[in-house]
Amino acid sequence: MAVDFALALLLNNPPSPIPDPIAEVPQVMDYAGILLLIMVGFAVLTYFASQFFKKQDWEVFAKAELNQIFSSLLLLIFIVGLITFSQSIASGAMLYFMGEPPGSYPPGATSFDIAKNYVSSMINNLGLPLLIRIKSIGIVAQGMSNLYLKGGCSAWGYNVLMMPLSMIDSNSDMLMFILLPVVSSLIVQLALLQVIESLYVYVLAAGLVLRILPPTRNAGTFLLMSALAFYVIYPLTYVMHSMAVYS
Repeated sequence: MAVDFALALLLNNPPSPIPDPIAEVPQVMDYAGILLLIMVGFAVLTYFASQFFKKQDWEVFAKAELNQIFSSLLLLIFIVGLITFSQSIASGAMLYFMGEPPGSYPPGATSFDIAKNYVSSMINNLGLPLLIRIKSIGIVAQGMSNLYLKGGCSAWGYNVLMMPLSMIDSNSDMLMFILLPVVSSLIVQLALLQVIESLYVYVLAAGLVLRILPPTRNAGTFLLMSALAFYVIYPLTYVMHSMAVYS
């Protein structure tokens, strides 16, 4: 009952739309750009100081930092370009293989729009109606299996079960036990898609910042690769599954 109540609340009170993360890119990247300029200035000043004071280790450090900053910029450009390309080919693939985009999203929809539309249709058009039907059959079978036909006197009478539907009742409970985690998993996946879509900009900026700083360079690379995996590869798996199902 608690899970049914939670599902009812979710359907009757859908979450508010998440703002477009693309609109927040300039604001987030401004801070990363400021830090980038600071690190470039620091590396350049270190190089000039190494030439002035004739410090070979300072020169090596400055050149290494400039190489790392340049590599970070190239990696960021590659990731952003790959993200933009993946969003464009997602809707293009749907149009090519299916002729028209299914669902309520526009033709220029991103891979996240297609993935969220697909998961939502699986929940609202397949999962929840199936659970409601199974639960309704179980309730009807449970009620009808308690109907008895009484005959004779109270002391010497008899009770005959009118409709032995207890097996249907138990089977419906078993199906609910199997299907309810599946539908719950789809709801969690839909929420996860929304969270990834809203947070990837910040993960990308944090990865760039950490990639520039020497002590946190490995952590920055991990965040950049995570942004690439979760924003490119993860939604495209739903797009491919959607094309396989709808076609």
